[in-house]
Amino acid sequence: MAADAYGLSKGMVEELTRYFHRSHKDTDFINLRFGAVASPGWIPPVLEAGSKPPLPFITLAHVHAEDVVEGITAALEAPHVMRVNGIKRINASKR
Repeated sequence: MAADAYGLSKGMVEELTRYFHRSHKDTDFINLRFGAVASPGWIPPVLEAGSKPPLPFITLAHVHAEDVVEGITAALEAPHVMRVNGIKRINASKR
């Protein structure tokens, strides 16, 4: 459930692609959603288990540029199938 206009706009675009896919069954849509791109050397904040983060979610939703490129490449190289799919990359802590 969207909590603000930005989140609502993402959800509406995804619903729009589902609508177009229902209207045109031979289409293939992949919605790419990336978090904020992390600066080189960015270190995610450490949170205590069970605590509520004292910062906006976007502070945690970073992704490395290499992961963005990897996600776009995967979408471009994916075989064409009739579908609506989403790729979300928001975790930068794996690098």
